[in-house]
Amino acid sequence: MSKYTVSKASLSDLPAFTACQFRAFANGPLHAIIFPNPTDAKERHTKAIVDDGDEVVFLKATDNSTGDIVGGIKWCFYRRGYNYTTSTAKPSPESYSTENGAYRQDVLNAIVQKRVEMVTGPHALFDLLFTDPDHQHQGIGSQLVHWGCGEADRTNMTAIVEASPAGRRMYEKHGFVVHEFSNLKLEQWSDKPLLPQYFMVRQSKPR
Repeated sequence: MSKYTVSKASLSDLPAFTACQFRAFANGPLHAIIFPNPTDAKERHTKAIVDDGDEVVFLKATDNSTGDIVGGIKWCFYRRGYNYTTSTAKPSPESYSTENGAYRQDVLNAIVQKRVEMVTGPHALFDLLFTDPDHQHQGIGSQLVHWGCGEADRTNMTAIVEASPAGRRMYEKHGFVVHEFSNLKLEQWSDKPLLPQYFMVRQSKPR
């Protein structure tokens, strides 16, 4: 019997979900750019559930012995496709006026461009996956990815993901293949560190 249970996260789960997310990504440079602080992340997760609940699913992994959230994932199932070129997530006007806000937007734009090149039409995307540092290497991430891949297969959708070098092998075990590798090095931000990412695609499999 698994030590963990995977289920859908609700609005009431978001404080614990977000706290676990930030513990997992404490040393993640790309995460720090996209999610500058827990409050911003929780507000964006809340908006996604409220506004896009028919397309966005947040899953939580719960430790059966404590009831604590120890992992999570955000899956997006765009059954009607998705226009990334007009729907790029933007920071607040206040943060965009700062250098960090402008850099964040340029990084998001670069990621969006890669997504546009990878897929058109209906597809599944997951852009967030994490496991609490104290519970890593227990198969939690694989459970969370497996659920979404099953849903993508059920609805005959291609799935895409941006993977760190550390996460690439796990995604490959679930059928993802590398479409392109990029360090997300932007000419206008030559002083910023490299952000190595594998842009990966998974074709749906007959059930």
